[in-house]
Amino acid sequence: MNGLAKKIILSDYLATNFVDRVFDTPLLFTGLENLIALFAYSLQVYADFSGYTDIAIGVALLMGFRLPQNFNSPYKALSPTEFWRRWHISLSSWWRDYLYIPLGGNRGASIGTFFWMGFLSFVAIMLSGSIWVAIALIALFLYIGIYAYFKPDSRKFISTNMNAMATQIVGGWWHGASWNFIIWGGLNGFGQVFNKIWVKRSQTFRAIASFVLFAGSAITFKQTHIAIFAITAAYFGVLFTGIYAVMTFRLFSQKTYHWIYVAWNVSLTFVFITFTRLFFRAGSNLDPAEANEVAWNTAKNMVQQMGTAWKWGTLSTIAWEHINIILVFVAGMLIHWVPKKWKSRYRIMFASQPLPLMVLSTAFIIFVIYQFMSADSCPFIYFQF
Repeated sequence: MNGLAKKIILSDYLATNFVDRVFDTPLLFTGLENLIALFAYSLQVYADFSGYTDIAIGVALLMGFRLPQNFNSPYKALSPTEFWRRWHISLSSWWRDYLYIPLGGNRGASIGTFFWMGFLSFVAIMLSGSIWVAIALIALFLYIGIYAYFKPDSRKFISTNMNAMATQIVGGWWHGASWNFIIWGGLNGFGQVFNKIWVKRSQTFRAIASFVLFAGSAITFKQTHIAIFAITAAYFGVLFTGIYAVMTFRLFSQKTYHWIYVAWNVSLTFVFITFTRLFFRAGSNLDPAEANEVAWNTAKNMVQQMGTAWKWGTLSTIAWEHINIILVFVAGMLIHWVPKKWKSRYRIMFASQPLPLMVLSTAFIIFVIYQFMSADSCPFIYFQF
């Protein structure tokens, strides 16, 4: 019932009433509506994936089998790396055991490491069709090679991150033979590598770097009007504000508030993971022959709308038009962030009820789920994989 509630009340409701419509025709919706749809999809795909997992685990328990946990509140993750330890554990652990570790894991580089990085770089160059991408990649690998030569202590760190990047890109490819899944995997790999490098830097460096990235993206957007730079500027502007606020606070007090640290990092990770999902959703349910063009255009159009098409004077009106979607999203996220022990408690309470009361509770839960059902039942997203 827990899995069915996730599937019907959260996943299907969000998909049929809003998310699918926006992803089908993003140019017909404002920047705020595209943003709401993207965040709603992030909850939808979690509720769908973990919903079928809950159903499978529950049915298995009824037959006497105990299946392992497959989702561990992934949107509580403090970093992209931690996210993949919590998300779809059966799949991510398979990647770890059969891709990451054979490539060398955190032990060092292997022939497979260099093969995959070279091959995937070639694919990126062919995909972009730009000489500048080729120059940038050559310059990057030259820099990494020179840095590793003069800094032997860094070689293990570099090779570990190369293995992680290759694993994520190949893992993205596993989902489908189209570029959008490769891009999605590459973004997740980049997020892991960037975060590992970022946290090793001093707070002063991070403040300067985030401000430079914010200012550079904002200036570039003003000159080119390319929407992705507006989104990048917004993300790093928020990042800089948070770092600057911490630095200012520490001038007057050394007291730490762990819950603020957790909330801040959980929010940043959730936003980053949500934006990678743009490419995952854009190519889902498409034939590989048409996925490349359709997915790319969908992602490009949504980025364009989120970066430029904001009607600032009507934000409250637009939000109110979609208040049901927003409330379901907020309720779903709040439930997700509830401490694990609380969730265990309500399951124990349900299982401890006398049989007649349990039957009534079950009937009530099914009645509530039924109110959210639509005529067009959505198949489980993971069926396509």
